[in-house]
Amino acid sequence: MLSLFLPIFDHLLNVAQNPGPKMWRLMALRHRSPPLPWRQSLREGIVPTSLLFLAVPLLLVIAAVPLFVSRFPPLGDYPNHLARMYILAEYNKIPQFHAAYELDWAVLPNLAMDLLVPPLVGLVGIEVAGLFFIFTIFLATVTGALLINRMLYGYVSIGSLFSFCILYNGILDWGLMNFLFGMGLSLIGFGIYLIADKKGVFAKIVLSSCMSFIIFICHLYAFAVYGILILCYELVNFHQNSLVRNCYKNVRTLVSRLIVSGVQAILPLGLLVFFSPTGSKDIASSIEFGSMKRKLDGLLYLFGNYNAGIDLICYVSIAVLLGLLFGRGRITMAKPMLIAVGCLCAIYLVVPDRIFSSFMADRRLIVAIALVAVSAVRVSTNSWRELAAVGAVLLWVFALQVAIAERSWAAYNTRLANYLTAFDRMDEGSNMALALDPDLSWFPISFRGVASLVVLRRHAFSPNIFASRGQQPIKLTEKYQRMTDAVPQSDLYSALLAISEAQNREQLDTLMASALAPFEYLLVIHQTEIAPKLARLGLQPIAEGPDFDLYHLR
Repeated sequence: MLSLFLPIFDHLLNVAQNPGPKMWRLMALRHRSPPLPWRQSLREGIVPTSLLFLAVPLLLVIAAVPLFVSRFPPLGDYPNHLARMYILAEYNKIPQFHAAYELDWAVLPNLAMDLLVPPLVGLVGIEVAGLFFIFTIFLATVTGALLINRMLYGYVSIGSLFSFCILYNGILDWGLMNFLFGMGLSLIGFGIYLIADKKGVFAKIVLSSCMSFIIFICHLYAFAVYGILILCYELVNFHQNSLVRNCYKNVRTLVSRLIVSGVQAILPLGLLVFFSPTGSKDIASSIEFGSMKRKLDGLLYLFGNYNAGIDLICYVSIAVLLGLLFGRGRITMAKPMLIAVGCLCAIYLVVPDRIFSSFMADRRLIVAIALVAVSAVRVSTNSWRELAAVGAVLLWVFALQVAIAERSWAAYNTRLANYLTAFDRMDEGSNMALALDPDLSWFPISFRGVASLVVLRRHAFSPNIFASRGQQPIKLTEKYQRMTDAVPQSDLYSALLAISEAQNREQLDTLMASALAPFEYLLVIHQTEIAPKLARLGLQPIAEGPDFDLYHLR
């Protein structure tokens, strides 16, 4: 993978060596002076290309260490996503899937994983395919950050390597995979846009249109961030040029450039408005605003939050370094990117928590803001001591984040093994009802989605599968949709808890004869020991763990 990636990235970097005459004259984005000697450039915070090709693969391998200790990483929605990938890949081979699911392909701006992972399942299996996709998120994110940095300044600043420090972030913990992959592509797309800007109108339209469509299909929010980056670039470029040129001519130039740049948005926006279920009135109007407290909590999503103490150390380390560098005037940022960061921060304050039917729309922007800022920052060290300080903080924070993720994922595996063993006792192609404790933890380690793994293990059905109409390329059949609607997970848990506390066998029999009638199994996941004890009512579990009980209903 890396052997294919490095020559391509090397070509993209070499393109930046010959800036065209229309590049930003007043922003000092490139130094036309001869390249500095290797040691001197490194001393000044410039990462030589040869060192870059050694450091980046090594850091990517280190970042992937947690992937080697977990078959199913504890990333919120990840089990649900993985189950959907398996259904898409094996739908024509497994008859049990036909009764519960229907393929429902449409123009959905949320398809990154759905398009990339299923073709890999037949080659490497569902588990490896899922892990590979997580690694591609890391790869795309780092590539985009380095490419933008090189295009802005003509070299890669050591500051852009801090993109490694935020690979394990709160949005990854929630399992919002398509957004993160799309965000990485949006950075790459903007870097390619900067390259295409020097290659003529035709090349610019073709390259940017291809990237725009790909980013849109991966995720709608990433497409929006990509558009903001381009808009800020064009407007700041116009403002700078208007200071030294005739304003009227500059307005005409701005209009023509915006038209050329806007061509790439015609197809994605047309598809969204006229052909995508996501753009329908019902979905587009599903808007909910969160509290300001939740927006403040979102500021913590820069890191994985597996350990508050570790995260505090990371925040303090970076804050101290930033204070030192700012105080010495060692940090600069290209104006278009500075404006883009400010724009994204303003949007974060006003954007709803839920828009286009997906939650956490605002908190995702925290990671987007951080990635854009890291991609655009230039750290100019003036001595080996300053370089050592920057490098030490970079490696320190990166190592802490990877280490705490590896430890947390390994601990998760121990608990997860109990669930997998229990699922293996179920009959092939059976149906399992799910009762979730309303107080069950959501973040950063969550077992709310673990029931979806029965799809992989036993080709069984669980009502928490992600199959919402107009959001995923699969949907439930009418029969299974009715079954799912009849057993809301938290409501079922509360009902079972009340039945258990009242020792009401008759009420349990009534529930089993109605809502639970189509199900052969019942999985109860609880947060504390105060949980439904259905064995007291004659319902014997076939498997149990510290936080769950699996019952056979028939």
